[in-house]
Amino acid sequence: MHAELLLLEATLFCPLGGGPRPGAVAVRQGRIAAVGPSAALARELRGPGTRVVDCRGRLLTPGLYDAHLHLTEGGLSLLGVDCRVGGEQQLLERVRARAAALPPGSWITGRGWDERRLAEGRWPCTAALDAAAPGHPVVLRRVCGHVAVANRAALAAAGLLGPGAPDPPGGRLGRGPDGLPDGRLYETAIERVLAAAPPPSDAERLAGLRLCLEQARRLGLTSVEDERGEPELYLRLAAEGTLSCRVRIWNRLATPLEQLLEWRERFPREPRLRAGLLKGYLDGSLGARTAWFFEPYADAPASTGMPVLPREQLLPLAVAADRAGFQIGLHAIGDRAVATALDAYEAVQRASGRRGARHRVEHAQHVRPEDLPRFAALGVVASMQPSHLAGDYGMVRARLGERRLAGAYAWRSLVQSGAIVAFGSDFPIEPMDPRTSLHAALTRRPRPGAGGEIDPAAPLPPAAEAVDLATALRCFTLEAARAAFLEREQGALLPGQHADLVLWGEDLFRLPADALLEVPVDMTILGGRIVHARADTGLSPELPLPPPGAL
Repeated sequence: MHAELLLLEATLFCPLGGGPRPGAVAVRQGRIAAVGPSAALARELRGPGTRVVDCRGRLLTPGLYDAHLHLTEGGLSLLGVDCRVGGEQQLLERVRARAAALPPGSWITGRGWDERRLAEGRWPCTAALDAAAPGHPVVLRRVCGHVAVANRAALAAAGLLGPGAPDPPGGRLGRGPDGLPDGRLYETAIERVLAAAPPPSDAERLAGLRLCLEQARRLGLTSVEDERGEPELYLRLAAEGTLSCRVRIWNRLATPLEQLLEWRERFPREPRLRAGLLKGYLDGSLGARTAWFFEPYADAPASTGMPVLPREQLLPLAVAADRAGFQIGLHAIGDRAVATALDAYEAVQRASGRRGARHRVEHAQHVRPEDLPRFAALGVVASMQPSHLAGDYGMVRARLGERRLAGAYAWRSLVQSGAIVAFGSDFPIEPMDPRTSLHAALTRRPRPGAGGEIDPAAPLPPAAEAVDLATALRCFTLEAARAAFLEREQGALLPGQHADLVLWGEDLFRLPADALLEVPVDMTILGGRIVHARADTGLSPELPLPPPGAL
């Protein structure tokens, strides 16, 4: 049988080892049919209907798998106010413009502000938001998503304006000298306020997802995870032919078990969609000082951060989920939250006797040296996002001091320990662009021109925690697939696996690390279908894609 697609004269990288090498890949019926020398595959598998791509020595890798991002939430953030600004006045101008375009009383939401880029390092001013959008409830999340600022109209709508407003479990309301809520929202307090807003419509969610999927295919992402995805929306995208990547949809660990079992049982039979892990939050973020540490913050000695899910609530939920066969992912950024997650997984294993569950620590940014070997020993996945180092670069020393940097962003130590280390972006907290994480993983510094309080030419210590390009790509392909139990289906250049492939604009292995940030993705292939192609490839994308089930 002839190949439907031949990618000839490529530089192949397979994460199973051996380094980049010349070769070709043949595709048939959505799967990799053969991998071998270009001349042999062209002679044996080329037919009259075969589409042929001359890769001209460019790098061909498995499709990239973003193991941790928020696709639905990120899509909605693209529709909201972009708060990534250089000053408060610019932020207020954007809020005023949105208020002028909306009917009176409409909610205004946004994301992306960073107090380091605002006047004197202060949060956005609640009174200024009141003045910029009178009569509109306003909630603006920090870039990390773990804290936000709300105006008085939003607090009033949530019933949190007057005296006696309680802190929600796992969260906190900021308060002024008079003890009244002042608009600062920490962790679950954000959801408490947003619960008073009308939920986003399906049309808004679909519009945001379409924007995200277009961005993902341009960046070479063929598989992603979505914390709050709705299968029905993805089925609508599949039916219209725009579902251009595979999606693993998460649910909440705190959801009643009977609902989780029903959700899993009724999950759509669409090959691009899978029911994923159950997510729980143990702490917040470094930037918000809500990440939970054993020792106080160096720049806030009265605080060790904020635990979100107490151990007495976590363990029963985790044991029940594990016994029901679910994979669990626990958000943990501070070293105490990471240790708590590992302790919980150890207790779960003792309680159920189940092995091979591949429970995950999401982020695992700051780990005590004595906890690093526990990931491999317990079979726990470290789901990490190197781009967070780039985003935190200018503040991590101030937050933690020099000594605690030893366990910060410890990619190499975790890889060498034998743990599964899966890479992702955490979009929209960080850019979806995987080149940002590849660069950070190789250099341990922000991309040139990103700024920061420390010399951007200097790596964050310990420099030995950087990884090489082959390891970084493996963590973005095969290891991410392993973290989702999908290594037999994808993640390597093997016959029989899904033909999910990325053709890069150059051979990344021949370039300095900084140059990786500029290399385009020339072609993204999902199940043998070209879903993105730059003009100079001579091929056009095959969109819309076939109906559900064809990939």
